[in-house]
Amino acid sequence: MDELSAKRLAAVLFKSVQAPGGAIYPHISGYNIHGLIGRGGGGDVYEGTVESTARPVAIKVLRARHATNARDAFRELDRLAQVRSQVVPHVLDYGWYESQIYIVTEYIDGVNPREFCRGKSLKDIVKLIVRIADAVSVLHSHGILHRDLKPSNILIARDGSPVLLDLGIASLACSVSREADGQVQGTTRYMSPEQAAGRNSESTTSWDVYAMGVLSLELLTDCRADPSSPEFEHELNRLPRGLQAILRKSTAITTWERYETAQQFRDDLTAWLNKEPTLAGKSRPWSRLMRVFAARPILTSVVIGLIVIGSSFVASLGLVLWQSTKPFSFESSQRASGQSILTLLARNGNVIHTWRVDAQNSVGRNSSLVKANGRDLAVVGLGKPDINSGQEGLMVFGTENLDQPLWVASQTVTPEMAHVTRFDKPPHLFHYMNHYYHDIFPERPGDEILSLHRHNPSSLCAIQIHSIDGELLSEYYHDGWLKSATWLPNQRKLVFAGQNSDGTWVDRGAEKLPAGKYPIVIFAITPQFGSVGNSIGHPGLGLGIEPDWYRCVGTPEGYTAFCTTSSGPHYNLRLSAKPNLANQGVTLFQLGANTGGPETSEHITMEINSSGVQTHIWSTDQWGKVPEQLDPDRYQLIDLPPRITARDYEPMQPPAP
Repeated sequence: MDELSAKRLAAVLFKSVQAPGGAIYPHISGYNIHGLIGRGGGGDVYEGTVESTARPVAIKVLRARHATNARDAFRELDRLAQVRSQVVPHVLDYGWYESQIYIVTEYIDGVNPREFCRGKSLKDIVKLIVRIADAVSVLHSHGILHRDLKPSNILIARDGSPVLLDLGIASLACSVSREADGQVQGTTRYMSPEQAAGRNSESTTSWDVYAMGVLSLELLTDCRADPSSPEFEHELNRLPRGLQAILRKSTAITTWERYETAQQFRDDLTAWLNKEPTLAGKSRPWSRLMRVFAARPILTSVVIGLIVIGSSFVASLGLVLWQSTKPFSFESSQRASGQSILTLLARNGNVIHTWRVDAQNSVGRNSSLVKANGRDLAVVGLGKPDINSGQEGLMVFGTENLDQPLWVASQTVTPEMAHVTRFDKPPHLFHYMNHYYHDIFPERPGDEILSLHRHNPSSLCAIQIHSIDGELLSEYYHDGWLKSATWLPNQRKLVFAGQNSDGTWVDRGAEKLPAGKYPIVIFAITPQFGSVGNSIGHPGLGLGIEPDWYRCVGTPEGYTAFCTTSSGPHYNLRLSAKPNLANQGVTLFQLGANTGGPETSEHITMEINSSGVQTHIWSTDQWGKVPEQLDPDRYQLIDLPPRITARDYEPMQPPAP
């Protein structure tokens, strides 16, 4: 048996593997770790395999300082897991290991670009740089900035195609720590001046272009000097003039002089290879004009100077105006007074529009900028009325007019729906809670917007599916607050997690009332196009449409172990990040204590298949410190216990149309 086989056998038999020198590799449930690939500022990268299939994987464990806000981290990782491209390793899984985030990606067999370029001609190296720029352009098309491009974060696969590693890790660190100006992420030599200065509000795709310029000179000349040093300029002067111009433009000190996108950088390199004009070489006609008017050098110099100054001023002014007025991102915050604020920012950090509500946690859930039918739209969710306009609900604005929404989704309980609510008089207005984007109805082009609305935590919950232009395509009601939802694309099912408000745990036979008091349930429905105003039935209610399956999470005793406040435990539902499980419709349900701190490092996770059957359950290592809290019998998916007490109201069949 060779050394690697022995290590893998040891990983199966024991919880950890001792490395040479006494180091202990981390134990991450479901994976065997065989060795350390490398260490960086963000964390350690290990080579491993999936326990069940022996599939090779790379596992990165982030440093604890990069894992302070789990909710933001998992939101970013959810986005990265959706990236399906040959230019990046697929994100297969992620989670917690001893208060640190781990990320599992496919293992790429390749070589460092410096090693790949050894012995290659200048043109062959430029062709490789073109392919790297193509890969970075693909990354940018997914809305992701790399922010740490360098040779060690690129692999050249056996077929010569580049693969970008650590994609979005710098952005993830930024998102997790809510990085402010002054904090620096990245590798100094490859940073643009504004990135090195910590001006994070100015981050653009040109930051990655700058890094590619530095990387290109390194591959072409093996120069590893700082771009501001004389050595860097000396090595640059050894290259052909056209190539010099391209690299100078890519590493320009000011953003407006630099290529704005990786595609522009790639196009100029391709043009140089094909001996065509480049953006970097567009000053040549002016040089020819200077020679024509050589007899009048003073006048020519003045004219050209004025033209250059004027052109630069106009270009700078246009860029400044574009950066200050083009909507770029949303930012939500809360004040000590309890007021919540949602701000739409331009690329340069200027405030374009602000919404304010007098309630915490009532703005900005999944608010985003989308493009539909050739138009830029802002999708905004307000759970309470905007102080200035009184607008609330799920709203869609044209970015050219953010004062008046194009359409608003806000719900009222109609008399026809009174049969599924406990209130004598149904609540007048439902409040927006959250929304998601999914391609639910393939007969309609593009994604639809799935939104959740409720009156209070124990009230009816409205589920609505709208087209991007505001048409209501499907609608359902559930007796109880729904906190989380996900979509199973292959099975065409929606899965929800929330509470059932038809009866408390005492109404269902518990001896005492646990915090949270209502059972947590998970259920699935197959949405029907055009189905509007239907209630979702559940065991004991006997009304409404039948869900595909309807299950209850755990027992009252299990809730007590997690709950520290009356609001009950924290929980979240999401599609598995492992492609083979996601294709089978496997969802992950995480349940953790609601303590308002880093509680998400103390949780259990259930794997649930598309039929509503729990297939696997595990906990983080921190739960292992208090083993009596994790009694598997308390956290199984069970049938919803029937009521044993009479209702204080009786649901009725809806009136005949």
